[in-house]
Amino acid sequence: MKKALLISLLLGPLLSLNLYAVQLHKCFLLPITDSIEGTIGNALFKRIELNLRSSTWCEYQEKPGLHKILKKYKRKLSLALQNSDVIRLVGKKSGAGSIIRVKLKYSHNSITLNTDVIDSMGKEYLFRHTIEMKSDAINNMSSTVVEQLNEYGSTLPYQFLITDMMGQDLIGKIISTNTFVEGDIVLVERPVSPIRHPLLKKVVEWETNKIAEATVVRVNPPYLRVHIKDKPKLGPKIGDWGALIRPGESIKNKNVKKTYAKRYADIFEFEGTAIISRPYAHSNLDGTSEDLENKFLLGGRGIGHLIITKNIWAELGINHSIGLTGGLNTSAHNHLDFKTGYKFYLLKNTPGSFISPFLSYNSDTFDYNLSGNSQFIPTTFTGLAFGVYGNHPIVQKYDLTFRLSIGASTKVQIEGGSYGSSTSSSTSSLDIGVRHDYNREYDIYGGFNYSKFSAKFGNDELNYASFNLIGGIVYIY
Repeated sequence: MKKALLISLLLGPLLSLNLYAVQLHKCFLLPITDSIEGTIGNALFKRIELNLRSSTWCEYQEKPGLHKILKKYKRKLSLALQNSDVIRLVGKKSGAGSIIRVKLKYSHNSITLNTDVIDSMGKEYLFRHTIEMKSDAINNMSSTVVEQLNEYGSTLPYQFLITDMMGQDLIGKIISTNTFVEGDIVLVERPVSPIRHPLLKKVVEWETNKIAEATVVRVNPPYLRVHIKDKPKLGPKIGDWGALIRPGESIKNKNVKKTYAKRYADIFEFEGTAIISRPYAHSNLDGTSEDLENKFLLGGRGIGHLIITKNIWAELGINHSIGLTGGLNTSAHNHLDFKTGYKFYLLKNTPGSFISPFLSYNSDTFDYNLSGNSQFIPTTFTGLAFGVYGNHPIVQKYDLTFRLSIGASTKVQIEGGSYGSSTSSSTSSLDIGVRHDYNREYDIYGGFNYSKFSAKFGNDELNYASFNLIGGIVYIY
């Protein structure tokens, strides 16, 4: 008896988790509360419920008796719907994994419309959205809520659920609008735990265990049959979920869309950005001091970022700038670097929050091509540098990112070699920016960079520095 009790205590939470995880496509709409005694809320509820009944992502759970019970709270209904115990009871009675809660709050010149989707345990926010509206027209508000719910539905982490097993063949029920055909390759997985956004406190991803890659052998909507070629180490079971990979592709080299967040796990990224630069230079190589200031450069930057494993990455970057003002009329600054690093995740199961030491090889050439007897003749700094790269989500769809590198072994070469070898040298660079998740293929990046290079030749010295504004697009493959 004691052993059975212990097993139930240990496995109970896990079983509950798997139960609600595979019921996310079943939804239930709570009574809508507002600050004017439900007048608008009741009308809005009818519009949204009508849409959910015909929704492609949601199997709407019709439970009129449950709504009657909830409405007995009357003036305390809004407070009751914030109670996790009430939400848990609704989840149990409705059988839905996605509990939808909409709330209206009126102010003197606007309406705050909150749309939340909560798990059936009443513990996790699966989706959150808040918008200020000027109009209280039912059509406008219902369209807004439906649009947000469709966005949530499009991010469900599975496209079919395993309902039966016959040896190496699995029967799945299709719960998405995806069209499957014979020969499609699918991935079967088992949900383990939700992953929460560190700041927004909502589920953004699911940690899963891979069961097997399988081939679709028969389709008879709403069911399909898949075949597992090799017996997996972790056996499949009813309640596992699956998603399409596409014919002939292997999960070893393909990022499968299995989570709410598509970011942080892509295989390759390319950043193309424009640079506006304010350079500064100082030299006393000929015994007299010369400064370069009040100039501007215009350039571009290209960075290819390859994710080799979950932790290991490599990057190739190229910058090219030309002069805009005051005699800087040729190639003024060229930069090349190759980086490789290892990511350490700051928060467990949060792939967007990490810090990564890296090693890089850098080459920077300055050629300001000034007329007359200028001391700023073409100069190249090359060598190894150590650095750190970090990323952390700050608000929904926005990340703060930075890179700091400091030269460890730098060689300085001045055209003609008339000044000999440098007695000491140093380089450093700092990038800080914000990256916006614009859509599934593109991010928008904006930030700044400050770089500094210096070399000494006995008592003489040469310094270059620049402050750069950077903006552009990151293409995600």
